[in-house]
Amino acid sequence: MKRKKSGWIVKLCLAAFIIYTAYKLVNLQMEIHGKRAEIADYKVKIEEQQRQNENLQQDIDHKLTEDEIKQIARDKLGLATPDERIFVNVTGQ
Repeated sequence: MKRKKSGWIVKLCLAAFIIYTAYKLVNLQMEIHGKRAEIADYKVKIEEQQRQNENLQQDIDHKLTEDEIKQIARDKLGLATPDERIFVNVTGQ
């Protein structure tokens, strides 16, 4: 009688382990899929940044004047000189 009970418990534990393992495998596959999508997004962002860097390097190579460099810094990077005051129109006009 004991042997039948212990065999039943072993089968139950084994079934629980198999179900848990299958659940974890499915979750891991979903995580992997999500991470692959993230990697693809980052690759696109890297390519865009590399293109932007190449454009900026071309601008540097073409010997921009100091005024052109300042204008790019203001327009694209939002920078200002230390002694410069910037006024922002918040009325929307």
